[in-house]
Amino acid sequence: MIYGTVFILKLNNFIKYKYIKKIEIDNELKKTLLGIKNTIKELKIINKKINKYLKNKNKFNIFNIQIKILCKKNFIKNIIFFIKKKKFNSYYSIYYSIYLSQIDILKNKYNFFLKNEDIITDIINRLNKNIYKNSFNKIYNITSLEKNKILIFKNLININILYNLNFKNVNLIIINKYKNNSINKIKNIPILYLNNIIFFIKNGDYIFINKLNNNIYINPDSKKIKCLI
Repeated sequence: MIYGTVFILKLNNFIKYKYIKKIEIDNELKKTLLGIKNTIKELKIINKKINKYLKNKNKFNIFNIQIKILCKKNFIKNIIFFIKKKKFNSYYSIYYSIYLSQIDILKNKYNFFLKNEDIITDIINRLNKNIYKNSFNKIYNITSLEKNKILIFKNLININILYNLNFKNVNLIIINKYKNNSINKIKNIPILYLNNIIFFIKNGDYIFINKLNNNIYINPDSKKIKCLI
């Protein structure tokens, strides 16, 4: 049985504006390129540690592939194009540029690695983490939540942005049914996918959830709580 007090977030408010203003272009580009640089540095450190344990030093691992994608001239060129010409924000510029680079690299002998979407998702998560840093946590003040909170995300655009949040004191994450419901945990916090009922739960509601059948009890009385526990 999982229980806690509901805290509702609408993360799409942060990235729903796909386009930026003209005066924001230079700052957005600078922030994005710095994030890419820091991500490459981070991946190289991990790659160096892994290479110590590889017998064949020339063998490409997934981190080599990720570095290869981010270091491609076309990737940076696409980032600059999407931000400067299309006026996309960092989030969308990265998303489109990564997949364009992926298509390009798929032509080579390392395409086996790139068939795994988790590798691409990992790059996007790392980039967003280094570009936005703690912006999500500051905006929603998640780190200061009291214990036993159940987070509900309504109208979530992309589940990947959840990897950038600090889920301290959170027992469960509830999100609307998503096109890819295969992710069951984020940072060891279980995820529950719901549909219509998510819109009937209010901020501050106290809910119990049966993990076996996903039955939800909203604001049960003391007698019911004793039965549930």
